Amino acid sequence: MAGPIRRYLEAALGAAELEREAGGFRARIPQLGVEAEGASAPEVLRRLEDAAEEALLDRLFAGEPLPAFGEVRLEPTGTAPPPDPLRLLARLKRDLSRLEAALGGAGSGSESDPLVAWLSERGLKVVRVFADEGPEMARVLNRLALFIGGRYPVLAKCLKKLKAALSTGKPLVHSLQKAAPDEIQTVTQLCTLFKDYAFFEEYHYKGRIVRAKPARDPRFINFTNGGWLERYLALLLERELPGPKRLLRGLQFTLPEGEQGELDLLLRWRDRVFWIEAKTANFQDRIRRYAELRKRLGLSPEASFLVLLDVPKERREKLAGLYQLSVVEPGELLARIREQAGA
Repeated sequence: MAGPIRRYLEAALGAAELEREAGGFRARIPQLGVEAEGASAPEVLRRLEDAAEEALLDRLFAGEPLPAFGEVRLEPTGTAPPPDPLRLLARLKRDLSRLEAALGGAGSGSESDPLVAWLSERGLKVVRVFADEGPEMARVLNRLALFIGGRYPVLAKCLKKLKAALSTGKPLVHSLQKAAPDEIQTVTQLCTLFKDYAFFEEYHYKGRIVRAKPARDPRFINFTNGGWLERYLALLLERELPGPKRLLRGLQFTLPEGEQGELDLLLRWRDRVFWIEAKTANFQDRIRRYAELRKRLGLSPEASFLVLLDVPKERREKLAGLYQLSVVEPGELLARIREQAGA
């Protein structure tokens, strides 16, 4: 990404301090007060970047001052000049090479995934599993998903208009004339992020009117049309459920009779398997198939989740009883899984 947030983050990572410790590595950026630990060099650097971006956005949105990294600065209402990319890349490559050499070049294994094997036992042949779009794009989309997921009620109107704009190819025009201050702040923060990450080619806010030209990037279109919810739930499960776990996204499969399908999320935690489908709209044409697939998987209704937005509790309960699924809103998912796993 070429926006000022991305440039500032790259400069901050260029100033990171990396040390080897017993059993792993530690990396920190003292100026931002963030650090990370990990068993391998790539792992600790990925965690450090996530922590740095989270701290950066928290300070930026709170209007707090940010430290400069060389000539690179970022103000809450300003932009930052770019760092020297060659110097940054050389620094990162040097540190990675040094730390990976110290690790002895350990690599990942190639054993069959236990969740894929679990599905195979039930007659589902997995032909593809979701793979991140690349570490940088994944970090951007993860950050945006967490932002939207944690603030969805006040972003819902703007997101619906954004989806409509993307489907028609027209600009986004969203009025905040009657909005409360927290909605105005949250919507404009999200639009600023979209602009900084180049998902908005143009963005203006004047007279409490948001005007933007969304980029025709397929990744952004998929994200806005509902991919953010699946990503948000995956991040919650990874971060909030303690202990060992295995989570797979976007499992495309075929059945013995040739039918094809996809599972949004499949989780193994505390010796229990949970299946989660995330829908931001138009769930009516899928819910009967979900009910049939639950039986094929041999999962109880309590371990099979359909996560919906903007559906009243009374209607969710009726759908759950009719189709023998746990129909919940995003805020209910973690508690239900913890309850079923005895956590």
